Amino acid sequence: MNLFQDLQEKGPIYSVLNEYSLICKPFEEEVVKELIDQMWYPDIDYDQDQSEYDQLSALPIFLIHIDEYKTEVVQSLLEAYKPLNEIKESGHFFDFLLIDCRNNSVSGFGLGRKNRPFAAFSENGSEFDYNNAELAEHFSNAMPADLFGKINELLTDLGQEFANIDNTPGNEEMLQELLDDGPTDDGYYFFEDEDLELSEEEIQNHIWNLGVWAENIDDTQDELRILFPNLEIYELNTGDY
Repeated sequence: MNLFQDLQEKGPIYSVLNEYSLICKPFEEEVVKELIDQMWYPDIDYDQDQSEYDQLSALPIFLIHIDEYKTEVVQSLLEAYKPLNEIKESGHFFDFLLIDCRNNSVSGFGLGRKNRPFAAFSENGSEFDYNNAELAEHFSNAMPADLFGKINELLTDLGQEFANIDNTPGNEEMLQELLDDGPTDDGYYFFEDEDLELSEEEIQNHIWNLGVWAENIDDTQDELRILFPNLEIYELNTGDY
């Protein structure tokens, strides 16, 4: 049984993914309605006819979150779909797989070096292709409600927020302690851990920005937890700079 059959027939791979809440059908009715509230799926009418929801729910389209801490799950995916092995060995592995069993296609999405998003595409067991705009457009057009584009957008925004935080000196607690300790004689605050001199305005701006970025990341986690209830969003941060 190949990966596409397994998912459709709820075979062993589907079962272990489901056990850890690492797989979902992104077009199930309740999921669609919750995601519409989060500004996903703009071309799906919330008040549409029930039969249209039934048609969406029946689509054999699956979204998988790859949790690399679940090594047995990762191994089962590598064995079931061989092209994934090359991606795993190359460094940054996918964070998500979007699988369309209608055409045996797999889109892989992840955050790579400097938390930059990347995507690659495979069909019928072919090697994953990173830099094929025509193929990317084909995959995108084949997916209802621009789910492909939404995942790309979400990872792009998330990667930028991670990068912003990772490239800010210290964290909110450390910066607040710096303010509490007071300035040096020249009116600046010496941040020993970073070997930096900062003004009060710079510190306040860093604290404010860190709060905004953290809130945005938490909001994204809330969205993704509609699909994957156990997802810990900060585990997607590569920390690779």
